[in-house]
Amino acid sequence: MVAILFSGQGSQYAGMGRSLCEASPAARRVYEEASSVLGWDVASLGASTPEEESARLAQTLYVQPAMLTLSLAALAALKERTGLTAGAFAGFSLGEYAALAAAGLVTLPDAVRLVSERARLMQEQCDCKPGAMYAVLGLDDAAVERVCAEISAAGPDAFVAAVNYNCPGQVVVAGREESAALAAERLKAAGAGRVVKLGVNGAFHTPLMSTAALGLEAFARGLAFGAPLPGAVLYSNATGAAVDDIADVPAYLSRHMTGPVRFRAELEAMAASGATAFVECGPGKVLCGLVRKTLPGALVVNVEDAKTLDAAAAALAG
Repeated sequence: MVAILFSGQGSQYAGMGRSLCEASPAARRVYEEASSVLGWDVASLGASTPEEESARLAQTLYVQPAMLTLSLAALAALKERTGLTAGAFAGFSLGEYAALAAAGLVTLPDAVRLVSERARLMQEQCDCKPGAMYAVLGLDDAAVERVCAEISAAGPDAFVAAVNYNCPGQVVVAGREESAALAAERLKAAGAGRVVKLGVNGAFHTPLMSTAALGLEAFARGLAFGAPLPGAVLYSNATGAAVDDIADVPAYLSRHMTGPVRFRAELEAMAASGATAFVECGPGKVLCGLVRKTLPGALVVNVEDAKTLDAAAAALAG
């Protein structure tokens, strides 16, 4: 079984998606539809100069819709090239919105509208309630959770928690700026190989995003959601397991924004269900690396441009 994974925010780069659109009519149609919904050219991030494009790559409001569009365009190009009918879909954080669309729970236009509103709400939340996130390498989950719990026990103004369970020995913590920084220091002292501050100003996937989460839920209630396509299986960041259906998608999206991403568990569940090949659709190879660390021996490829499309098609055919 082939599993399709969709990239999370942070891997974006200038010019992403352009060569894919040149190589694939299916990818180009995805970009055209997304651009029509947004009112700006997603392939150039709505910029008229390279300098403007680079500046907008740093803005969540533009990056999240652009990431979603490339992810779904990459899947469309792969299906066009290979005839692939993957049944398993998962995404990392933002990538789960692409997974929802790929599995058939939401249309492409509504997925674009959702992600655009999500980006706006998240940026607004970060501006009024800043936070910080750190990637912790070389400690087990329990050790990271223990340090976070000790710091958070000091009171509501001392919140920090483990939020992204990426792969064995790699966890991301997030919380209030001072608490997250203190956690980083204590985790280094506890034996972490590396602790790296991420380039964000919010505590994503924590209760500190609750105002944005409620706003997203309210917005989502104005959209239509359906059942998964026949044979499509969606894997959830929230549970780390497959979900046959989501009865209340808006409420789920609210929980998704404030709860941890259990990506390692998702990968293990996909493998247990028979997935032996994993394709990352979206910019970069971050998820490819997480698969290799979690599931040694699995076939792992990515699709983000014309070159990787050719390589992925060849690898899946062989």
